Amino acid sequence: MGRTFTNPHCRWIGLLSVRSLPSIIFATLIFGVLYARISLLSIRSPLLAACGDRYLMRLCKSRKALSNLSFTEPNVRSLTIFTAPLRPFSDSPDDPQYQALLSWLSLRPTPRIVLLGKDKSLYRISERFYNDVSVEPNVDFNLWGTVQVHSIFARAQQEDTDFSMIIDPHSFLFQDTMEALYRTHYDYEKWALFGKTRDIGYEVLNISFTITGEPGIVKVASTVSGSPKSCEEISKLVVSHGYLNGPISFWAWNNLHMNKTSAGRFLHEQILPFSYLRGTFEEWISRKLSAESTSNRVVIDASEAMTSVRINLSNISASIEEWSINKRLSAMNDFTSHSASYVAPLKLMRCAEPESEKFCLDRQEETFMVMKNVNDQQTQIPTEESNSSGIDVAMKVDRFYTLDNLLPLMADEAKLVFMVGCTSNYKEMLLSFICRAKYLGIPNVLIVAFDEALYDFAYLQGLPVYLENSADQYKSFIDNDRICVFGSECFKRVSKLKSMSVLKVLKKGYSVLWSDIDIVWFENPLPHLLAFRSGALVIQSDEPDENLPENSILGMNSGFYLARSDEKTIHAFEAIVGHAMKSNKTEQPSFYAVLCGEKGERRVGERECAIEEHNGLHTVFLGHRQFPNGHVFLHWDSGNATKSCEEKECILLHNNFIAGKENKLKRFVVNDLWFYDVRNRMCIQPWHPSRSGAMPLSVFQTETLASLNITEPTL
Repeated sequence: MGRTFTNPHCRWIGLLSVRSLPSIIFATLIFGVLYARISLLSIRSPLLAACGDRYLMRLCKSRKALSNLSFTEPNVRSLTIFTAPLRPFSDSPDDPQYQALLSWLSLRPTPRIVLLGKDKSLYRISERFYNDVSVEPNVDFNLWGTVQVHSIFARAQQEDTDFSMIIDPHSFLFQDTMEALYRTHYDYEKWALFGKTRDIGYEVLNISFTITGEPGIVKVASTVSGSPKSCEEISKLVVSHGYLNGPISFWAWNNLHMNKTSAGRFLHEQILPFSYLRGTFEEWISRKLSAESTSNRVVIDASEAMTSVRINLSNISASIEEWSINKRLSAMNDFTSHSASYVAPLKLMRCAEPESEKFCLDRQEETFMVMKNVNDQQTQIPTEESNSSGIDVAMKVDRFYTLDNLLPLMADEAKLVFMVGCTSNYKEMLLSFICRAKYLGIPNVLIVAFDEALYDFAYLQGLPVYLENSADQYKSFIDNDRICVFGSECFKRVSKLKSMSVLKVLKKGYSVLWSDIDIVWFENPLPHLLAFRSGALVIQSDEPDENLPENSILGMNSGFYLARSDEKTIHAFEAIVGHAMKSNKTEQPSFYAVLCGEKGERRVGERECAIEEHNGLHTVFLGHRQFPNGHVFLHWDSGNATKSCEEKECILLHNNFIAGKENKLKRFVVNDLWFYDVRNRMCIQPWHPSRSGAMPLSVFQTETLASLNITEPTL
């Protein structure tokens, strides 16, 4: 029996619900889709409307619509903010870095904040705001301990939030930041914002943020000169009292599209290893973004729309070398690979009639030209002394990076320094070695450059490097044979520069741990070397048969050793250098001839040699098991060199007993013992796509071999 209704209208509705339910559902879906499409088009369409005295694109329909769009999921993080503090956080609430951080925590939805650095104070702040603040120590640093820009941007692009932002650690933010980000995200598939911060004096506008609420639940209250103010009120005061000054202080971009798929790279072009907040890099990045705006991201200047302020910003204390390096990096890469034109960034502004529109977009018509001087084979770099162009790469004249200046910075308390050296054709292998050393907690390895090209490269990479003056006598060989293959006259002569360089350091009162760059370290070898008898020269064995004594005839490898700065060791090295200068071979046979005798007559037992005429200097050979060369135990031929070495408890593994640089490089890469991202010029960190799983390891290895110009070398 059917249902009955006293109300005739209800009866009709009841019949529809029973008999026409599928049709109603279908019609409702169609209506919903059409309504959503019409709404989207109404916002995304390029309608121009008068806003003040300019023709501006409507970016927001209304404040109410923006509010509904922005905060439908208030508990889901949509923004991650990255910053590299310039100094340790203090416990004082007046610390401008701490105050800036509180302003970020006041945003809704609450952003995730990542502090880049290794200072202990960062971890203290992270513990205080454990739900919202974390520390990322795994980024690239220069010689002075400053975080490098290319590493910051690479790390920020690995986030899974909708947006990433990189910001000056002193810059306050307000809620219109979130509104601008959401609004832009709704209108563009791929976009990037940047902006300057308003500066304001403490005596003009004393803004302060304090934490309120229960422990673990961060709520931030804001005041001006002690009087409670809403963030919106403070924002208006900042706009009226502050003034835009200085370089760009923040960048923001979308990591994900609206449908949560990846939005791709922030910048297609390689970001260079600038030092963070040391000048020039800010404008360089904005220019590169604008140059790519037609093929990559819509670029928007949000300086006047997003309220950001710094109060009583003090001068940044930094080495002049950092500023110089940044300036040179910016100048040497200030041209695109071809002539190109691009329009200036769009400009996000506050509308003159905020009751209907909060933000308006100004389409500027200004066009810039980026030209390449095709007659220049090398980019000309302006000197520090003048604005005129001239080749002055890396300040070769009166440079700071000399041996005498670097030794006190590089040496430990016992006056011991880690040293490596090479020519420029091995620069990628050098960087892989340096990255591994940093990962093991050895931040600064002194690099001796055997040619000017390697000096320039390492200097601009922010590394401690000096040019070995003795290399001048071999300059013609190095220039004529850039490859310096094993066994060549160039290779033999360059190898002798290593012991010459070490001897100079020993004479200056510093001990040396020397390592060739074709050695991979599994842990810091120094504690193991210091365990041997005091005053001994500790060196790797080159005997290829693990069943024979380490000190077999000519079984010494001059690519890894610890030499102490004492009279007997200095005398021995003087003899080694003198012997090598008379030899038509590499320096390695000279080590064995001086320390163990031409025919091994100075050997003692199976692992030592002794020189009576040099006050009894003892040479100790390192064991095959823990310090293997490239042949013993056939680690490299095992299919997994790392696993093979773990079974033998290796401290390091030498990549020798193989011909050709390309084959050495491929050995490192295919065994996952390569630690440098060639394409992006930075170390491979734990968050790197090849380590996080975002990129298959095999794909990264293929790309690395291609970047190294290796096709099919024979192993």
